[in-house]
Amino acid sequence: MNLEKGSRPERFLEDLPDALRQPVSDFYKMPLAPKRELIGLINDYADEIERVANRRGDLDINLADCIARCCLTLVNEQWDGEGDHRKRLIQAACYYYVERDDEDSDLQSVYGFDDDADLLNVILEHLDRPDLAIQI
Repeated sequence: MNLEKGSRPERFLEDLPDALRQPVSDFYKMPLAPKRELIGLINDYADEIERVANRRGDLDINLADCIARCCLTLVNEQWDGEGDHRKRLIQAACYYYVERDDEDSDLQSVYGFDDDADLLNVILEHLDRPDLAIQI
């Protein structure tokens, strides 16, 4: 499913559920953030999730942790040396993960991280990283 030369960079949006297309498209179009900024956002949000999970036992902390570790792996292992399109895919996954009020509110719903994992799995497919796919 990797993009071939000459194909539309936003083709990956077609593989997303309808509810994810617009927010992900917006994140994809944002200027590229520095690598350390993405790492900081992911780590800060993971810390916040842990604090909330201590008060609420119904958050899927394991799924949230898998998503955070996957995003960090992509940023740490693939960011340097990647072209703009692939960096934008990674950035979109990271920004969607740290967006609290996405399709299902991360910190309010027991299913709050399912949409984050769905998006990440589509992006992983486009990045040829099925080894990082998250089981929901």
